[in-house]
Amino acid sequence: MKIEDYKNLWQDLGNSVEQNWKLDLDVLRQENLNKTSNKLKNLFRVKLFILCFFLVVFTYLAVLIVKYLHTMATIATLAFFEFWILIVICVLTYELFLLNKFDYNDSLPKVLKHLSLIKLSTIRLLRAGTLILPYNTILLGYYIIFGENIITDIMQNGMDW
Repeated sequence: MKIEDYKNLWQDLGNSVEQNWKLDLDVLRQENLNKTSNKLKNLFRVKLFILCFFLVVFTYLAVLIVKYLHTMATIATLAFFEFWILIVICVLTYELFLLNKFDYNDSLPKVLKHLSLIKLSTIRLLRAGTLILPYNTILLGYYIIFGENIITDIMQNGMDW
C-alpha cells in the first residue's frame, strides 16, 4: 500500500469516529432531555394537584364565610386564611405558567434563568407558608387547648387582657 492509501484509510476512520461521536452525543442529549422533560412534567402534575386542592379549600372557606356572616371573629379568622390561600393560588398559577412555558431548545442562559425563576417561585411559596405558620399554630393550639376561637375570646375579653 502507498502512503496515499494509508492517508485515505486514516481519514475515513477519523470521519467514522467523528460521526459516531456526534451520534453518541445526540443520543446522550436526547436521553438527558427526556429525563428532564419527565421530571418537569411530574412537577407540573404535582403543582396542578396542589393548585386544585387549594382551589377546593378556597371555595370551602368562602362558603364558611357566607355561612358564618353574623360572627365577626369567625369571619376575620376565615378571611385571613382565605387571603393566604389566595396568595398560594397566585404563586402556584405563576409556577404552572413557568413550567408550561419552558422551552428546551433555548440557549443555556435562558434555560438556567427559567429554572431559577421556577425555584424562586417555590421559595416564595414556602416563605408565604412560613409567614402563616405562627398564626395558624396559635389559632389551632388555642382551639385545641381551650376549645374556643381565640379571636372570639379576644373580642369578648380583650380589655381584661
